[in-house]
Amino acid sequence: MQKVKETTDKHLVFVADSDGINTVFPMLVERLKDDRLYGEHLTLLYVSDNYGFVFKEELDILTKRFSTRFLTCV
Repeated sequence: MQKVKETTDKHLVFVADSDGINTVFPMLVERLKDDRLYGEHLTLLYVSDNYGFVFKEELDILTKRFSTRFLTCV
């Protein structure tokens, strides 16, 4: 018997600043890697008052790997 992936119509929006991204980033990764949440879409609104974005390289990788499920707005 073939296992069918459950899909959801959820679209979660995460909002973080340069301090909050340390909490939000692991949650994003966990949700994106979970195959049971395949139909779930995530958006990250990330605001930083300085010129360096924490996790920028990692967020770019996630955006490319999960391009149909994950959107970042910095």
